Amino acid sequence: MIALRLFLKRSMQTSAILIALLLFPACQPELSSLNKVKNSGVLTIISRPGPSTFFTGHEGLTGFEYELANKFAQSLGVSLRIIKVDDYKSLYAGLNDSEIHFAAASLAASSDRKELLTFSLPYLQIEQQVIYKYGSKRPKTVADLLNKRVLVVSGSHHAETLEKLRLVYPELRWIETLNIDTAQLMQKVQDSEVDYAFVDSNEFVLQRSLFPQLGIGFSIDQPLNLAWAFPKSADDSLKKAAESFLLESIQTGALAELEERFYGHINAFNYSSAISFLNHIEKRLPLYKNTFKKAAAENKLDWRLLAAISYQESLWDPRAVSPTGVRGLMMLTRLTAKEVGVIDRGDPEQSIYGGASYLRKLIDRLPEEIDTHHKVWFSLAAYNGGYGHVADARAITEQQGANPNDWFNVKQRLPLLQQKKWSEQATHGYARTTGQALVYVRNIRRYYDLLVWATETEPEDTLHASLDIPVQEYKALLSASI
Repeated sequence: MIALRLFLKRSMQTSAILIALLLFPACQPELSSLNKVKNSGVLTIISRPGPSTFFTGHEGLTGFEYELANKFAQSLGVSLRIIKVDDYKSLYAGLNDSEIHFAAASLAASSDRKELLTFSLPYLQIEQQVIYKYGSKRPKTVADLLNKRVLVVSGSHHAETLEKLRLVYPELRWIETLNIDTAQLMQKVQDSEVDYAFVDSNEFVLQRSLFPQLGIGFSIDQPLNLAWAFPKSADDSLKKAAESFLLESIQTGALAELEERFYGHINAFNYSSAISFLNHIEKRLPLYKNTFKKAAAENKLDWRLLAAISYQESLWDPRAVSPTGVRGLMMLTRLTAKEVGVIDRGDPEQSIYGGASYLRKLIDRLPEEIDTHHKVWFSLAAYNGGYGHVADARAITEQQGANPNDWFNVKQRLPLLQQKKWSEQATHGYARTTGQALVYVRNIRRYYDLLVWATETEPEDTLHASLDIPVQEYKALLSASI
């Protein structure tokens, strides 16, 4: 009987312990920030839209920051979620939200910001540049900014820089504006609403062709590193994972490839070409925009890509004829026109639909394992230089131990088809215009980028539809926490 009582007593004690453990789950060790992301299956970043961060491309959201963060998310085995805000104040406030993991917004790791945030390894270095309008006095030093209308974005590292410069130049004054992007800021300088403005070198070079009347006055001496910004926390497991990813991206060349993809095609600025491009956007493009859109939709393409090809081919002139006999807006050869059912190459609508159909065929002909972006560049090279020569260059690339599905690898081998050693063993022989094809692809990539940014006022819902949280709803959450 005594033994039975002891057994029951011990059983009750054990049950009490089990119940206590169930009732107090907080006693369990808390998951690290990295494991929380992996368990949730979602990595959430916050960013400002723009050509150096994210925008809507021919396959949805893209941009240097977006693609880099998306690759990091993929390395963790999770999906990427992006929160869009329009100003730095909302961006910093968003980092107080536990649901947001870090900011990927071309943020400079300045000393002032490091007091509030913690930054990853840098992935890009930029300069702060003072821009001015040609015809006005070019600023060469900070002293030239005195008594001038200088514009910067509120909350930016440019505003921080000016605060420090004012210690040396007490009379220095400037204007800060909140809800404005780099393009709008540059527009104000070009429209002479202000005298000068501060911009980052990477953003200026991306958009300079849209503002041909602007030049660089001078650069602030100290370059800045761009990095991802994390809220300060004792748990830095996610930040360490991000740094391991960035370090590996540097070592494998993945980061360099991303830089090439978004910045490598930007050729030297040409004032007259930029002026001509802007004039044609205003006067010629509206004549054919609807046709570009309809043909693109029918062939599952981005209309701006078709328009960029057409501009490279004909400057949007339906009467254009080349010395080799190709003609029309999309410069179709007789054989290509016959293949896609075009009867009159000089007819703008037939030419656009024919060019769209031919481009779609080239894209679909490429192996499925090629990334979508690379497929577009391969197809552009094929549009200009022939599919066979592109296939030969891919074969050489594989023969040399490089990835034949990577455009940046293959484009290095295309010129080899002009050498006897390689052309004799190539299936389609000597390729006379490989250099021209490389310039062709580079130019179209550039025109496409400019068209994307020049037509940003196209339905904004396209961008918002790609975000996981309604923008206005999230901005309301942010404003409540500011």
